[in-house]
Amino acid sequence: MIFFSWFAVRRPLPDCRELLLSRIERFAAARTNPEWTRVLRYGPGWGVFAAAPAAGGWQWELLADDDELTVVSTAPPVGLEPDVVTAGPAALGRAALRGGGIGAGVGGSGVVPPFGLLALDQAAGRFSLTQDWLGMARMFEYSSQGLVTFSSSPVMPPYVLGDRLVPDEDGWSRYLGGGIFGGSSTPVRGVRGLPAGAVRAGRRLDDGTWRTGLTHGERIDDLLTGPATSAAQSLAATASGLRRAGAGLAALWPGEVRLGLSGGKDSRLVAAALVSAGLRPRLFTRDDNPAETTTATELVGRVRDARGLELPHDIVPTVTKAQVSVESLAARARQLLQRYEFGYGSSYLLRPAVGLAWPAALAAPTVGGAMGEIATARWIPHSWPGQDGKVDGAALRSVLNHVLASEIQPEWQTGDTRRRLAIAVEEVVERGARLGLDAVGTVHLTYLAERMRVWSSAGFHVNQVAPLLTAEFVRSAFAMTLEEKRARAIHTGLIDSLVPEWAGVPFIPNTAGLAPSAIPRIWDGDGVEVLAEMVARPPGPLLDLFDRVSIEDAFDRVRAGDGTGKDDAALRNVVVLATAEDLFDELNAEVRALVQVPRPLPVPSRSRYRQARRRAAQVLPQPILGAALQARDLARGRRTPADGGSVAG
Repeated sequence: MIFFSWFAVRRPLPDCRELLLSRIERFAAARTNPEWTRVLRYGPGWGVFAAAPAAGGWQWELLADDDELTVVSTAPPVGLEPDVVTAGPAALGRAALRGGGIGAGVGGSGVVPPFGLLALDQAAGRFSLTQDWLGMARMFEYSSQGLVTFSSSPVMPPYVLGDRLVPDEDGWSRYLGGGIFGGSSTPVRGVRGLPAGAVRAGRRLDDGTWRTGLTHGERIDDLLTGPATSAAQSLAATASGLRRAGAGLAALWPGEVRLGLSGGKDSRLVAAALVSAGLRPRLFTRDDNPAETTTATELVGRVRDARGLELPHDIVPTVTKAQVSVESLAARARQLLQRYEFGYGSSYLLRPAVGLAWPAALAAPTVGGAMGEIATARWIPHSWPGQDGKVDGAALRSVLNHVLASEIQPEWQTGDTRRRLAIAVEEVVERGARLGLDAVGTVHLTYLAERMRVWSSAGFHVNQVAPLLTAEFVRSAFAMTLEEKRARAIHTGLIDSLVPEWAGVPFIPNTAGLAPSAIPRIWDGDGVEVLAEMVARPPGPLLDLFDRVSIEDAFDRVRAGDGTGKDDAALRNVVVLATAEDLFDELNAEVRALVQVPRPLPVPSRSRYRQARRRAAQVLPQPILGAALQARDLARGRRTPADGGSVAG
């Protein structure tokens, strides 16, 4: 789905709505399906455009519109109470306009991210834009030319307003470090992601402009500062939250759901929650690791033998090099960056091309186990002490740097790129200290608030659901001791209680069973030829983030047949950055080709009046200039030379 809204915060611009609408139409034409439902409402100094696929089997329309109220949902609101779902998007929009937020009836943390809501009451001249508690819904803000705009796209706002699109150095430095635009950073300068729990509200004034404000509902920081709970209380609360998420999904989608079941802990916990809630998910397991396939098959068999419950289970073949190389590397890169507007990491270049066609209707939900890492000792060194142990600041920053910037080796980054990443690390250190978190809590907050909110593909696909993104799971995970996380107390405790038949089945490490020669690499197919052209390019605004010598050395190793996994990661990002430079150039060419929005003339400053007066003094005879200044002073009520005043102004 896609939406774009604009509101004048200064005097209304000249009537340029037709220009805005033509740009909106051109931008949306390449990024939507012609069969999607569209909404366009506008008036002097305001407007909203949205397009969304049909609901399919979902019991929630992403667009609700009548002559008075327009409500846009970025996704179905999994986790809200059934009566909220039954009331529908219009009722939720009215609650948001009244200040009730998106979690009306269950609190702001009731929804399972991602979910965002735009509600516009045209008759009353009021709007409300609400972000989920993690900030995972793709909602962006941009101000220019006296307008404040909100959009589901980081590219659309400057494009529609006719501004030049410039890569954001901080955002791309974070992408280069960790493969994502961490936190609220974006690929486009001046565009920012809406913060976690943000509520942007506005009302129309008598002169046609809008007064806007920023507040916030419940957000991730609020979840981490509550009272401590016992392990038993945490398990009970987490189980309740997972059942609530399962029930909320069932209320929105009465049909079959798909769940990827590996041999690991997270997908097994989600499967246990769904099965215990009475759902019958269709499971699938990739066959790239025989141990995972065997374990998943055993889990399905145990439930069948103990309960007579037959869970559909598909074994999905892994992606091969030949499948990846059907499309050229250059085409795969362009499609990936265009479809997801630079948001996907470079590792997706090692998968088949994503294409640019959008489905006419929402697909059935696919459920995943993302975010379970915060309830384990992921990223925590074995040398770190347990309960009440102190961690050296340098050791903490080293781990945080790994969480935020493990994609590219530091020596392959320029000094400026490393400096920007160091600032990002300091920001999360200060945030953790402000919330009173210990070192382990700070590490997991960094993953949750900086990576998870923008890394998970659920933010890009309306039909993807991550049930572990419940407030109850987050609270419980941050209440755990390091010893409990190392023992995976939440995972084992809940799985054993929800589906006792699975107790004792060991978890399989998350390592692929493919031979190194079978793992797709960036230089497969026509990769070497594409890389040769990109590495040889003259420096550009994004490729300048790399250390040029290190990249050339990596490419030399690839050409010699000695490329490593680290070389693969670095060169994947070269492809992304080089392709992004091309796409920015093409977007700006489109913008230049369109008629520019008329801009208000600037008001000359007093110094410019003085400059004009000096120029006049040089060309006008003194008597004429003196008479003009005397007339001006009389008009202003000043004394003139005749009554003892001075001509000088």
